[in-house]
Parts: sequence; structure tokens; C-alpha cells
Amino acid sequence: MTEFRGVTITDDHQQFLKENNINLSTFVQNSIDHARCKHIVTLRPDQQKWIESRHTNINLLLMDAIDAEMKNNGR
Repeated sequence: MTEFRGVTITDDHQQFLKENNINLSTFVQNSIDHARCKHIVTLRPDQQKWIESRHTNINLLLMDAIDAEMKNNGR
């Protein structure tokens, strides 16, 4: 078993990836991106205004928050 970028890859999965010439890094990134797509985030107007007033990229902020949540939930 291996951990890569916070994702645990079993020996069986590693073998499958190797047999099918799937790049581990790409596979993990695609899995992370897929998990992020399942989140719907609603911002109140005051929250959005506050974020924008600090010239913060909302998408990057949300990705960081989702990554932290996924890490805390053991995903």
C-alpha cells in the first residue's frame, strides 16, 4: 500500500494501473478533481463581497477548503 498526495493506493490498484499503463500522478489528480466536482458551495453576498474585496480567487479558496475537508474525512 502506498500513499500519494494524500490518497492511499492499494497494491491491487497499483498493479491495475501498471498493467493498463495509467500514470499514477494523473490518476490521483483526476480522482481529486472528480471528488471536488461533487461539492456545491453557496456563498452569501456578504461572503462573496468580502472575498472579492481581498482580490482572492474564489475557486482556489474553495479548492483549498475542499482539500482540507477531504483530508480531515480521510478521503
